[in-house]
Amino acid sequence: MIVYYIITKNGQKYYYKDGKRITEIEGKHLGARKKTASNSKSKKTSPSPSGRKKKPIDQLVPCKDHQYRDEITRRCRNKPKITSKSKKASPSPSGRKKKPIDQLVPCKDYQYRDEITRKCRNKPGYKKNKVVPKINVREPVPIRVSSQRWQRITQIATDCASRSKMKLTDSQLKVVEFMENNNGLLVVHATGLGKTLTAVTCSQCYLDNNPLSKVVFVGPPSTCSNFEKSMKETYGVKNKNKYEIYTLNKFWSDHVDGRPISLRNAFLIVDEAHNVRNVDGVMASILINAAFKADKRLLLTATPFVNSLLDLIPLINMVHGRKIVGSKREFDAVEVEQWITHDITERNLTKIALLLQDKIDIVDYKDPENYPERINHHEDIPMGEKYYEIYKSLISREEFMGIQFKSPERFYNGYRRAVNNAGTDYWSRKVDYSIPILESGKSIIYTNWLKFGIEPIAKVLRDNRISYAEYSGKVSKNDRISILERFNTNKIKVLIITRAGGESLDLKEVKNVVVLDPPWNDASLEQIVGRAIRYKSHYLLPKEERKVNVYFLSLVKPDSVLEEDAVMSGDKKLYEIIKNKRDISNEIMPLLKRESSIR
Repeated sequence: MIVYYIITKNGQKYYYKDGKRITEIEGKHLGARKKTASNSKSKKTSPSPSGRKKKPIDQLVPCKDHQYRDEITRRCRNKPKITSKSKKASPSPSGRKKKPIDQLVPCKDYQYRDEITRKCRNKPGYKKNKVVPKINVREPVPIRVSSQRWQRITQIATDCASRSKMKLTDSQLKVVEFMENNNGLLVVHATGLGKTLTAVTCSQCYLDNNPLSKVVFVGPPSTCSNFEKSMKETYGVKNKNKYEIYTLNKFWSDHVDGRPISLRNAFLIVDEAHNVRNVDGVMASILINAAFKADKRLLLTATPFVNSLLDLIPLINMVHGRKIVGSKREFDAVEVEQWITHDITERNLTKIALLLQDKIDIVDYKDPENYPERINHHEDIPMGEKYYEIYKSLISREEFMGIQFKSPERFYNGYRRAVNNAGTDYWSRKVDYSIPILESGKSIIYTNWLKFGIEPIAKVLRDNRISYAEYSGKVSKNDRISILERFNTNKIKVLIITRAGGESLDLKEVKNVVVLDPPWNDASLEQIVGRAIRYKSHYLLPKEERKVNVYFLSLVKPDSVLEEDAVMSGDKKLYEIIKNKRDISNEIMPLLKRESSIR
């Protein structure tokens, strides 16, 4: 029998027999060779202290003057301060008699009594075990209130709406009551019906029931300032700790910069929700995905779709809080054309309406007692012959008649280039026609373009000494507030607005609305007119003066050109596009209203 052993680097001995490792021979256990200081190379292993001789106390480093040597631990400790004035120090013991040591609270088994400080100290070699903190396994406390409180639907109007300084209408109260017991609603109320007040009241009721939650408002810059103003005027909300107000651009930029806005346990309000219509856009998708995590979602708009029924995709998904309609391809399954339809059937439109069943509320009726009368005027203005010839050649070059309006944006942008290149006759004739209208009373005039719209209008108004102000995207927030205040107090006679002024403007006692050049969708056109026709916007005027005249100006062929030789003007074609889109709206809105959540 051959037995041999191997000693490893750390001094461990292993025995082997016939090539196999063994642990005992003839019943005798073969233990590992003990490590010694000489053969151990482990840096962390120190020699056993049992064989180490302690130095005498007189050979140790002497303690400092304010210290003493502990005879047990042989460490230097601070002497007790008799006259210490710290908060932890007890009153001066000079007048107090110390208790004998045997009368003090006895130390624990692992401690000893320090004869100088009379304190209990841990004995040498004692290691204090770390206390493992207890893990709280309880369920998190829910932020929602009890289920019984959610049943107080009819009491909300008393609790929340009664605090408003402005009385809510029946349509507004129904939305507030509905949102108490539901998580999502698309509010399609006509312009001027007070959607902002409805949103503020819903937010106040939500915070009453969920005091630890917050309200997140997203909308255009003009609606953000209106929401803040309504909070202060109707509910006196000055502390905005519970409110976070963002524009869509700010919401997106914070997400891109690594500061995404959390909507957990939040009430999301999206004003002018039709602006989130680019379902494939990055900016829109960020808001849509964030909305899925919100506790409640309230979407406000007067025009749920602007260009086509595809605009409903993000609204359908957001109001449901999950992805209902995925892509344009899925949505096209309802067989609806993108923006001009040739075959819209009630069956196809019903499919779309069912996606918003019990998730939409539509109010388009305006009480004549509280709203001014609207009078439409379609005015045709003949072009100059020279301008017409230039315009005709440019239209032919752009081949507008050949595109058959497959894209309204393409026609609109091309028409804009043609107008700009044709000369100033387009603006001069329309502006000259508008001057008598603007002089007759308080008016707003709308144009799509800044350089070729606002500038020529402003020049003519200055020449005719008509007070005016410009409300466009380049005007700052503070200036916008000042301009609106001056206009509503009759210090300004004419307000020039662009697309930035087409949303959430609350104007008072407007007599005339002049649409200098039309947008290319009916929704934008109604937004413009809706700035002048508001709830109780004319109630201070006599009843016979509660009227708003809306003028739609169109350039047409010169009188000298025969009808069969004439080219349809761009204005007429744009109004034709608007009419086609209005026809779609007139078909689907009754179906959507039939699926309304609030009966």
